[in-house]
Amino acid sequence: DQALRTHKLLSPAATEVLLTDRVDYERPGYRYAYGFIVREQAGEAFVGHSGGSHGVDAQFEMDRTHGYTVIILANYELVAEPILIHIEQLLHSSQ
Repeated sequence: DQALRTHKLLSPAATEVLLTDRVDYERPGYRYAYGFIVREQAGEAFVGHSGGSHGVDAQFEMDRTHGYTVIILANYELVAEPILIHIEQLLHSSQ
Protein backbone atom coordinates (compact mmCIF):
# COMPACT_ATOMS: atom_id res chain seq x y z
CA ASP A 1 0.00 0.00 0.00
CA GLN A 2 2.96 2.35 0.48
CA ALA A 3 3.62 2.41 -3.26
CA LEU A 4 0.02 3.51 -3.79
CA ARG A 5 0.06 6.07 -0.95
CA THR A 6 3.41 7.58 -2.00
CA HIS A 7 2.40 7.70 -5.69
CA LYS A 8 5.14 5.36 -6.89
CA LEU A 9 2.54 3.37 -8.84
CA LEU A 10 0.28 6.19 -10.03
CA SER A 11 0.30 9.97 -10.07
CA PRO A 12 -1.64 11.72 -7.28
CA ALA A 13 -4.42 12.53 -9.76
CA ALA A 14 -4.65 8.94 -11.04
CA THR A 15 -4.65 7.63 -7.45
CA GLU A 16 -7.63 9.84 -6.62
CA VAL A 17 -9.47 8.62 -9.72
CA LEU A 18 -8.79 5.01 -8.69
CA LEU A 19 -9.93 5.47 -5.07
CA THR A 20 -12.91 7.80 -5.57
CA ASP A 21 -16.33 6.21 -5.15
CA ARG A 22 -18.41 5.96 -8.32
CA VAL A 23 -21.34 3.55 -7.88
CA ASP A 24 -23.67 2.49 -5.08
CA TYR A 25 -22.74 -0.81 -3.48
CA GLU A 26 -25.04 -3.47 -2.03
CA ARG A 27 -24.41 -2.38 1.57
CA PRO A 28 -25.67 0.97 2.89
CA GLY A 29 -22.85 3.43 3.48
CA TYR A 30 -20.55 1.66 1.03
CA ARG A 31 -19.75 2.70 -2.55
CA TYR A 32 -17.72 1.13 -5.32
CA ALA A 33 -14.62 2.73 -6.86
CA TYR A 34 -12.43 1.28 -9.62
CA GLY A 35 -11.77 -2.09 -7.96
CA PHE A 36 -12.17 -0.90 -4.38
CA ILE A 37 -15.01 -0.56 -1.90
CA VAL A 38 -15.11 2.93 -0.35
CA ARG A 39 -16.79 3.79 2.91
CA GLU A 40 -16.79 6.67 5.34
CA GLN A 41 -17.41 6.10 9.02
CA ALA A 42 -17.40 8.83 11.68
CA GLY A 43 -15.66 11.17 9.23
CA GLU A 44 -12.86 8.71 8.45
CA ALA A 45 -12.23 7.35 4.95
CA PHE A 46 -11.65 3.65 4.26
CA VAL A 47 -10.83 1.89 0.99
CA GLY A 48 -10.56 -1.85 0.56
CA HIS A 49 -11.85 -5.06 -0.87
CA SER A 50 -12.82 -8.52 0.26
CA GLY A 51 -13.07 -11.94 -1.25
CA GLY A 52 -13.40 -15.58 -0.50
CA SER A 53 -14.35 -19.03 -1.64
CA HIS A 54 -14.89 -22.45 -0.10
CA GLY A 55 -12.60 -22.60 2.92
CA VAL A 56 -10.91 -19.20 2.50
CA ASP A 57 -11.69 -15.58 3.30
CA ALA A 58 -9.80 -12.30 2.89
CA GLN A 59 -10.20 -8.64 3.79
CA PHE A 60 -8.00 -5.71 2.78
CA GLU A 61 -8.66 -2.21 4.07
CA MET A 62 -6.70 1.05 4.05
CA ASP A 63 -7.57 3.74 6.56
CA ARG A 64 -6.89 6.85 4.49
CA THR A 65 -7.41 9.13 7.48
CA HIS A 66 -4.78 7.57 9.77
CA GLY A 67 -2.57 5.89 7.17
CA TYR A 68 -2.68 2.26 8.23
CA THR A 69 -3.64 -0.88 6.32
CA VAL A 70 -5.14 -4.11 7.66
CA ILE A 71 -5.02 -7.35 5.68
CA ILE A 72 -6.69 -10.53 6.94
CA LEU A 73 -6.18 -13.89 5.22
CA ALA A 74 -8.03 -16.87 6.68
CA ASN A 75 -8.35 -20.57 5.99
CA TYR A 76 -11.99 -20.46 7.09
CA GLU A 77 -15.02 -18.91 5.45
CA LEU A 78 -16.72 -15.76 6.76
CA VAL A 79 -14.22 -14.97 9.52
CA ALA A 80 -12.09 -12.17 8.04
CA GLU A 81 -14.60 -9.31 8.37
CA PRO A 82 -15.27 -9.77 12.12
CA ILE A 83 -11.49 -9.91 12.70
CA LEU A 84 -11.01 -6.76 10.62
CA ILE A 85 -13.71 -4.93 12.59
CA HIS A 86 -12.13 -5.99 15.90
CA ILE A 87 -8.67 -4.81 14.80
CA GLU A 88 -10.09 -1.47 13.64
CA GLN A 89 -11.83 -1.03 17.00
CA LEU A 90 -8.54 -1.72 18.80
CA LEU A 91 -6.66 0.74 16.58
CA HIS A 92 -9.25 3.48 17.03
CA SER A 93 -9.51 2.99 20.80
CA SER A 94 -5.77 3.66 21.11
CA GLN A 95 -6.00 7.04 19.32
